[in-house]
Amino acid sequence: MYPDNTNYEPLTLEQIRELQQLTPEQQQEWRDRQVEKLNREIYQQGETASIATAVLTAKRDPLREKSERELKTDILTAVKDSEFLRASLSQIARYNGMSIDVIETVAQQVASEFLNRDLEAIEFEEMTKRIQKIENSEKDAGIRDLKLHRLARRHGLNRRTMMECYSKSVCSASHIRAKPIGEFLDEHLQAEVKYLVQGWIPQGVTMMLHGDGGAGKTLWLYELMERILKGHAWSGYPCTKAEVLLVQVDEPETITAERIDIRGIDRSMPLKVMSDWQVEQMPKLEAEAAAMPPGSLILVDSLTAINRNCFYSENDTEYARPVLQMRDIARKYGHTVILVHHSNADGRARGTRAIHNSVDVVWALSATDYNERLLRIEKMRRGMPVGRYRLAFDDETFRFTYRGEEFESDEDFEKAQTYIEKIRLWLSDDAQRGRPFEPIEVSEALGGSKASTRRCLQELAMRGQVETKRKPGTPYYLYFVKKKQESDRAIGSDRLKAIATLPSQGAGFEPSDRAIAKKSENEREKTGDRPDRFAKNVPQTQTESEQNGDRFLNKSDRPVNNGDRPIALRNNPLPEKIAVGDTVLVTATAQWIRSGSDKLPWREVPQSQRNTPQIPINVLGQPLFDELIEGGKVIEIRGDRSRVRHQKTGRTSMFLNTDLRVLRSEDKS
Repeated sequence: MYPDNTNYEPLTLEQIRELQQLTPEQQQEWRDRQVEKLNREIYQQGETASIATAVLTAKRDPLREKSERELKTDILTAVKDSEFLRASLSQIARYNGMSIDVIETVAQQVASEFLNRDLEAIEFEEMTKRIQKIENSEKDAGIRDLKLHRLARRHGLNRRTMMECYSKSVCSASHIRAKPIGEFLDEHLQAEVKYLVQGWIPQGVTMMLHGDGGAGKTLWLYELMERILKGHAWSGYPCTKAEVLLVQVDEPETITAERIDIRGIDRSMPLKVMSDWQVEQMPKLEAEAAAMPPGSLILVDSLTAINRNCFYSENDTEYARPVLQMRDIARKYGHTVILVHHSNADGRARGTRAIHNSVDVVWALSATDYNERLLRIEKMRRGMPVGRYRLAFDDETFRFTYRGEEFESDEDFEKAQTYIEKIRLWLSDDAQRGRPFEPIEVSEALGGSKASTRRCLQELAMRGQVETKRKPGTPYYLYFVKKKQESDRAIGSDRLKAIATLPSQGAGFEPSDRAIAKKSENEREKTGDRPDRFAKNVPQTQTESEQNGDRFLNKSDRPVNNGDRPIALRNNPLPEKIAVGDTVLVTATAQWIRSGSDKLPWREVPQSQRNTPQIPINVLGQPLFDELIEGGKVIEIRGDRSRVRHQKTGRTSMFLNTDLRVLRSEDKS
């Protein structure tokens, strides 16, 4: 059926059945077609073999070799030296009458053979240099985006793909070197952690404060900003004086200016404000950061407002890219960056989880009452441990006061505050001063649990009232109070002074009596119905009854369970002249003013009085009543009111000046 010496594959059963159904003439036609097809294939194979033989045996053409060498030389020169590679390759293609695709293929081979490099990698390097130049030099965000779009189109990419490739390249190009453990420990082990607000805000980190609208995030940050600008302590925690850059895009400029004025921030303070910045203008922010000294503070309010022109969704991972850029700025210049963000319905930071992961510290602020705030520390690398903490908000002065860790009851809170102060005074005693103790040693000496003692010691360390040092090679810390190089008499006097100015329940460190008294001469009094406006002191001409109305209670009005308490002092028709630093007593008919005072133990407060702005002290429980009438030292004067700190418990209370009597030297004797 087939010609001789053929190697056709055998017919299948189906083909054999088809041939059997054909007539003899049809079968012969089929055989002829197969023979013709076979002859054609044999001829083609022989012609191909002849051509191959001719090529292999032919002499080399010098002109062709010269042309190929010149082409390779031109391409190699363009790859090595040309600033615009694609344009040079296009010119070579036109000169040689070839397509650009052919020349690029040859260029890829030449670069790989002679330079051991990838042509696409060379082109990518050129593209990244162009991107860096555009981002660093072009300040106008619109022109910058236009240039980036055109650059991406020239490389056959869309802008998003080009920028993603560029971001990955920047991360890969960062200098990474493995350090021997000795070098690493020498460089970092002894490095002291520095804080802007001791225990709360470390230097050189990126923080995020999120919360619902109206929780007071911005107001609280303004208060911290004021303390840092002035170098004053906040709620007993020392603050490092530093410059501040406020990026405020979330509220009108008029409101920002008013709030800054309320805080008493004057024109001479190192504060700069940017009210029109967007994430597309990152070079401007870095330029401002570079001009600030290391350890400065950058406040950004808010993350949503500075991203309003971003075409990424809040749930896209790319939305966190500006956060990473600001984190790099913080680490590069040693600044602290605080970002304000919003919470979702679950109480977490809104948007992609990449935002939470891109910062070093995460705080959440929520309102629990009209004058109570709850701060949740969700992420903290160094400082206050992760937990829930209470803040008191004074809606008259717009100030926040730290109240300590959240407890199940007010009684537990009071016990914790008392135990903290007990530890501080014990470590400050001459017998213990200067000696480092482990938490278990302190707990055994004072009768507290080891866990609560450790947390109290951490709290004191964050306030700066107790020093710490770690036992080498162990995770355990030792706590102590520095030994002063003074006489025993001076040390004893200092201890009495420390007790008299005790910062209990978040009260801040107070300046010396002489400085406070001098400041009180220029004390400003609030006037009118604007709590944020001040005027010079005016003489008080109202009598006590005119100022207080029907505030005073008779003996018959007092609760029976308190008994008839003696009147500690007689009421004076006119208030005495009181100055900051005076020691005062309180009349038995005085009113305890909630605003500006520390919280009272509510078990000693009648149910009917727990939500009133003023509470008569003669309706309180006997121990609390006895404590309040003892008075204490005046630490602040607000117009017709004075803030008094009890010298034993450290509790601060606000009273009207008419309810106070200055304890003169003859009274003390």
